[in-house]
Amino acid sequence: MRIIPAILSSVLIIAASACERETVLPIKPDGGRLYLECFPSNGHDATYIRLAAALPITEAEGTKALSGIMMDFKVNDESFAPELYSEDNHVYTFIADVPLKTGDIVSVNAMADGYPQIMATSSVPHEADMEMSREIYNYGTLRHRFKVKRNDGSGQKHYYGVAIRGVLRMEKTYTDPDMKPEVEVSCLQYDYRTESPLKSEDEDVLGYKTITQCHVNGTNIVIFEDDGGKTPDLEIVVDIPYQQDKYWVVVEDYKIFRRTLYNVEMFRIPEAAYEYLNPRINESLLAAGLIPPFISNGNISGGYGIFSCMGCTSSGWIGSPAQ
Repeated sequence: MRIIPAILSSVLIIAASACERETVLPIKPDGGRLYLECFPSNGHDATYIRLAAALPITEAEGTKALSGIMMDFKVNDESFAPELYSEDNHVYTFIADVPLKTGDIVSVNAMADGYPQIMATSSVPHEADMEMSREIYNYGTLRHRFKVKRNDGSGQKHYYGVAIRGVLRMEKTYTDPDMKPEVEVSCLQYDYRTESPLKSEDEDVLGYKTITQCHVNGTNIVIFEDDGGKTPDLEIVVDIPYQQDKYWVVVEDYKIFRRTLYNVEMFRIPEAAYEYLNPRINESLLAAGLIPPFISNGNISGGYGIFSCMGCTSSGWIGSPAQ
């Protein structure tokens, strides 16, 4: 069994540095293309779709606003109209509220004034064949062990992702029975720095790392690859901060109980999405002035970016493990 440690980072890793990618520049001076990024998955009712303009490097005007945006989101040929959720620095985020399941065929078509139409299609893959266990490791660390079971010797790699989120609940109850309990909830998100002794055969050519952290759908996710079925039990270890459930305040009139709940999601990621999220960065192109700064051909016809479904298994909200 191989064990791959994932060590909590004390420094926030932003998307631009965590998800390094090979850049293909739109250098033709005949206008820009649209950039789209989307990762639909089962178990998620809301799908986030990011759309922006990717300008030729011959244009030095910086970002551009989009007008006349039209977008069609289809699931098994049934059309849905995504709604605009936010616009930040001319990057437009849409939401499609459509539940997905394994095997669904999902597609997107988008256009904007002055830009060619873009389109892409993907299918929701099967969920990852992975088991999880948890333990309190040393002081203040909650260790998650993810065991990938393969022994087919096929040589064909599979690609995975793990996302862990937390919710901190401060539950206040009063001594006076006529006063209603109060609950204050705050969201927790964890960042990781990871290393892996399992090296990719493509590392010298493409610069892939077997484990890295990316920012996908607003959540930090650890992505990794297996060894093509050579190892029967491949174990991935992910550590996050641990807060013990306990009474935080106890006074005569009230008491406050601090409780942490966790939601662990395990993803099966298609190879195209893994390559898009985890390629080598060409640092000499960072100052090209493109928005977004990292642009890959991906699988977007007529434009740039990625539209790739992921298969998701979720633990649901679970409490702290017993000590």
